[in-house]
Amino acid sequence: MQIALWSDGSGGVGTTTVASVMATIIAANYNYKTLITHSLTKDLSMEYYLLKENERTMKGFVGESNVEGLFRLINNGKLTSQMIPNYCFSLFSHSNLDFLNTNKLFEASESFCHNYMYLLYLAKQFYDVIVVDLNVEMNHALFDKVLQESDVFIVVGNQNRHKLTSMISEVNKHKELIRKANMQTHLIINQYNAMSSMGFASFTKNLKIKKPKTLPYQVELIDMCNKNDLVDFTLRQLYNKRSGDFDLYLKTTQDIVSGIMKEFVEVGDNVISY
Repeated sequence: MQIALWSDGSGGVGTTTVASVMATIIAANYNYKTLITHSLTKDLSMEYYLLKENERTMKGFVGESNVEGLFRLINNGKLTSQMIPNYCFSLFSHSNLDFLNTNKLFEASESFCHNYMYLLYLAKQFYDVIVVDLNVEMNHALFDKVLQESDVFIVVGNQNRHKLTSMISEVNKHKELIRKANMQTHLIINQYNAMSSMGFASFTKNLKIKKPKTLPYQVELIDMCNKNDLVDFTLRQLYNKRSGDFDLYLKTTQDIVSGIMKEFVEVGDNVISY
């Protein structure tokens, strides 16, 4: 199963954070082999949220030891699905959550798009779930390609009326593609504050949005991103079961993941199908 999360590409909505927390929950709670990555063309936020400085610069993950190495193997016709984990950063000690990271950004050339999509194609043969932070604009060369191969499409917005209206308009332009792909679609309002004039009623009545999911603004989560400790922090909260401000965010995200997973049936060890 492939899950693509998207905002309008301008950043600041928290899509990377939502994708990271969701991938952690899927790997930890469902015991699925999970791969998380991003477009590799926009920015390196995910690398800074998930990896500490020494992990980003360690010799084993510099140069052609991450996605660059995989692209080189693709160009030489030697890459197999079983080789992919060797070029990823394992975020769990038991390797249930792998991060396909990069140390540099790529131009969205035709060869890059081909290699990127072929890499996802092979990754689906090894991993149960792939979470893609599709941090690009809709006119980006990768957008339609990734969306077409995804099973779940999650739009992440916030309470900025202008941006949210614009995003919904853009999504509506792809309704036919979404319908043909028969994919699940969800809208998440991140950084939600119930005291805002742009509250839940505005989404359902004024913007005609049906059943949006809301994730509360969470300062502690932002702090963990700044400390490069997002995955470990999420795991601690999952296992400690302590009460606190982060609990509502985590429980809501777990409910969203649960709703997505209910559409899929486990039919064997580490296999997900419709």
